[in-house]
Amino acid sequence: MSKIGETLTNVGDAAQSTQKSLKEEVALSGETVRMGRELLYASRGLGALLAIALLLLIVLETQWIRYWGRKLAATKE
Repeated sequence: MSKIGETLTNVGDAAQSTQKSLKEEVALSGETVRMGRELLYASRGLGALLAIALLLLIVLETQWIRYWGRKLAATKE
């Protein structure tokens, strides 16, 4: 095979390799977008759970303060 034939073969192989890598890059970017969405949904869910926990903590603290207020008022009488 001549030098020109070898060069053309090498160029063809390089082009195929580049094409494959571009396809893989597109596939990976799609996966990255999906992972981003999953992370967004997970963070929203966690935020909602934390908000509920904070609300319940506030209610519990309010009840605790009322309980001790009544108990102290009962012992003063």
